[in-house]
Amino acid sequence: MKISSKTIFLLLSFFFPFFIYIITAAPDVTFTDSGELAGAAVTLGVPHPTGYPLFTILGFIWSLLPLPFSKIYSLNIFSGLLTSVSSLVFFITIKSIFQYFSEHNKSEKAAKAKKGQKEKKSPATIKEFDKNNILLLAFISAMIYAFALTIWSQATYIEVYSLQILIINLLILFLIQGSLKEESKAKYFLLSALMLGLGFSNHMSTVMLVPAFIFIFFKQPGESWNFSLKRLKFGLLLLITFLLALSFYIYLPLRSSALPEFNWGWVHRGFDYFLYHVQGKQFQEWMGFTKIFKALFGSSEIGMTETMNQVSEIWNKNAEIFFRLLPGQLAWLGLIPLFIGFYFTYKISKTYFIFLTLIIIFCIAVAFNYSIHDIDSYFSTAYIGLIIFAAIGLYWLATKYTRIIPFLIALPLLQLILNYSENDRSDDVIVKEYAQFIADNLEPNAVIFSSQWDYWLSAFWYKQRIEGLRKDITIIDKELLRRTWYLPHLKIWYPETIKPCDEAIKRYNEQLELFEHSKPFDPREIQTRFINMINCIIDKNYENKPVYITADVFMTEGNQTADNDIGKDYNKLPVGFVIKLTKDTTAQLNMDRFNVDKFAESIRKNSGHLVDGIKSTALYYLVDLTANYALRTNQNKQALKAMKLANKIAPENEQILNLIRRLETNQ
Repeated sequence: MKISSKTIFLLLSFFFPFFIYIITAAPDVTFTDSGELAGAAVTLGVPHPTGYPLFTILGFIWSLLPLPFSKIYSLNIFSGLLTSVSSLVFFITIKSIFQYFSEHNKSEKAAKAKKGQKEKKSPATIKEFDKNNILLLAFISAMIYAFALTIWSQATYIEVYSLQILIINLLILFLIQGSLKEESKAKYFLLSALMLGLGFSNHMSTVMLVPAFIFIFFKQPGESWNFSLKRLKFGLLLLITFLLALSFYIYLPLRSSALPEFNWGWVHRGFDYFLYHVQGKQFQEWMGFTKIFKALFGSSEIGMTETMNQVSEIWNKNAEIFFRLLPGQLAWLGLIPLFIGFYFTYKISKTYFIFLTLIIIFCIAVAFNYSIHDIDSYFSTAYIGLIIFAAIGLYWLATKYTRIIPFLIALPLLQLILNYSENDRSDDVIVKEYAQFIADNLEPNAVIFSSQWDYWLSAFWYKQRIEGLRKDITIIDKELLRRTWYLPHLKIWYPETIKPCDEAIKRYNEQLELFEHSKPFDPREIQTRFINMINCIIDKNYENKPVYITADVFMTEGNQTADNDIGKDYNKLPVGFVIKLTKDTTAQLNMDRFNVDKFAESIRKNSGHLVDGIKSTALYYLVDLTANYALRTNQNKQALKAMKLANKIAPENEQILNLIRRLETNQ
């Protein structure tokens, strides 16, 4: 049986990226939400706001497959699968756009021939192009997309954005098909409404696509604006389809009521808790628009001038990240066809120019407004729009200079080479080793307070609750104690540790409920009760369970905060990457049992701001805390051993090398 060239390119658009994604996939848990999302998927639970019901359900179904991998690696591969499918969808979208341009050009020629006019040369004129060239160029464009820096980064570890970029691509494809194919317009717009609803069921950033959706629905190529009664009635049908897809959120309270292992928010407690979770209310404080709104209506503690300065700072920071990452989405050289694509899309179809521009502009408006460290994933929608413009620019160049077509394959190859090292996470065991290091060096039945979510807490949740790592340890996220759902959840996970402080918890919850429901509360009182509750857990468990904190909870005299009374009656003894609370004033260090080799090796092989952050944190423990403590207590040999461990993590650090030489000289 002969396989068509179209089928070959379709298969290549999926399988080639999928192969690359598999060999660059992370082998285990990674930073931030990876562990918690994996745990929620495997247990069919409820993850952090906004709940991501679609991703959780699909992840659970995938986790049931009898694959010969660990669950976490299997879910990392799942992200690669979803992103590979998005590459295939991107190929189909670009092919449809190229075919539209080709047919548009033919119809223009035919119309001029009928009128007896000679073809007038124009910089926007596109020559006729055979189908194989269209397929080849669409494939090249799809590979530029697949190996774009930000797109590829979503394919190597479990996160909700891999599904999100697939939904974005499907939505764009269906909207374009609906605007092009009169006979199947209704079908494609219904599919578009379905995708919009599914998009919101996965991630609320789907709001970026709503203006483009509305625009293309009422204004399609070759037509004037259409607000007829028939179109409005059809719009009502689309709204119903959208709401049906959005109903995936019913999953959250239904599943939450069953008290699954991972049950963030306990949203079954009431509709207000459900809304709080779905709206991601606790994250709204990081949004510039929220800050401005509060300043306008007098609920902000700072004035409008300072608020605008803060918002401006957020925008400037995100703009710097966006434009710094932009060349990596287009293999640098793709910036040239990008600007060509802007011009010729506008010349050939103002409708598609506005449609794509709306996608880009509203993505920027939403994403630039959000102050989070992993903001790059929010730029994906804009980058997809820009890559489409660049693909159109490549198409125009290829029709003008046909001989360059074979050379254009160099662009995705260049993209692959330039972005490989940054997106290769095949040897990234940083978070796994960090969490394992902590687990290996905690005493039996330990209690540990921390708020290092990005570096190990999320990962440890997965490792403990799914893989059974150190189930004797009670791990308490200090910042989540500020949420009403977390304390009852802790009582299920660690009843023996939490129950002795029921009275302190009850008193704290009285103020916490007021805070969470935006009712008047006493800030000083809630903070006092917060500290008292934590100290109660420490005091009630100290005799039977060793208690630890991490560096973020540890407070020095030069770094006083509102939480500096946590464990105030105890001495702080550095133990690896944690700090033990003890009443022993003569505690001795033993650095011989610590091994950071795998962690240090993975640090050296990987890069990024989170890698830099966890590296700095590890050095803080070893140099600022451990070595200094050892020197203060005349344990110079232990100080030297701590510095040598630090040197393994940061061999390039001259300051550490100089301290090692000085300590060796004084031996």
